[in-house]
Amino acid sequence: MLTTPRPGGRLVNVDFHRRETPVGPPVERRIAREAFLRDARRAGLRLVGEATFLPYQYCLVLRPR
Repeated sequence: MLTTPRPGGRLVNVDFHRRETPVGPPVERRIAREAFLRDARRAGLRLVGEATFLPYQYCLVLRPR
């Protein structure tokens, strides 16, 4: 579920990539990075940062437009 942060706030989403990995939920229960970003943009959010240190997940930092 997406919610809009308070003014000046940030939303951080960490989720598993939508592919087979040795850990995590079944692939069909995962949300692809691109699908999450599409829905976030529709909700009025923009990507302001991304961490790439997690081997099986993506980590996105978003802010209101």
